[in-house]
Amino acid sequence: MRMEFHDDPAAPGRRVWRAPGGPAIRSGVAVLILGAVTLMIAAIPLLAGSMTFPLALCLALLVLFAAALTHYCWRDMRGKRGGVIVLDENGINLELTAGRSLLHRPPACREIVPYAEVAAVETRLEVYPSLGMAMMQRAYQLTRRRDAAIFLFEERSLAAQPSASFEALAAEIARRAGAPLQDLGIVVGGGGILGAWLVRVPDWSTPSMSADQQAILVKRTRRTGALAAAAVGLVIVIVVIANL
Repeated sequence: MRMEFHDDPAAPGRRVWRAPGGPAIRSGVAVLILGAVTLMIAAIPLLAGSMTFPLALCLALLVLFAAALTHYCWRDMRGKRGGVIVLDENGINLELTAGRSLLHRPPACREIVPYAEVAAVETRLEVYPSLGMAMMQRAYQLTRRRDAAIFLFEERSLAAQPSASFEALAAEIARRAGAPLQDLGIVVGGGGILGAWLVRVPDWSTPSMSADQQAILVKRTRRTGALAAAAVGLVIVIVVIANL
């Protein structure tokens, strides 16, 4: 998810970051496609009539997997519906949606954080290995002097470089608060099933990996996108052939 920001002409020095609607729309399209695929797979037994138990079992498992992917994209769409961060002379006004992270699963946040309460803005790369692949994302959180830290946002990406918009937002918050922007390096979590289910998120106190370990995991993440696209394509081909 990329965030867009602009200055408020009615209030000099006031800057507004707003999550665009494009990512939520794309996730919604994915929900429609995967939902249709799930229904098509579920309809195969009705079209084929009788079938062997092994084949019926395979279709049932495929339906469950497609339904789980549909639900995953649904959660992703809900987490991307809006989100606004306003920086002005009073502090940081946060209006963040619940579920803005699929893995951290933070609650909704609607509060104003005075700059004096900001201890640091922290960012780190998180790697989640699973079944020989690895998913990588960059996460950001706002740590406070007296209250609990607030998860700000994440960028799910196969690249190790942060997007310019997220990096600029984190830097602007740190600059206005007079607090450090701390890069905590790369940490590894439990990838669970394909980095989507039963994932174990590492604590923010987890130390960064060594440079050699980082290089190995970055290479592994580059294979994940191609394999994921191939898997989705294979499912679609199977469904089309089965319904011919």
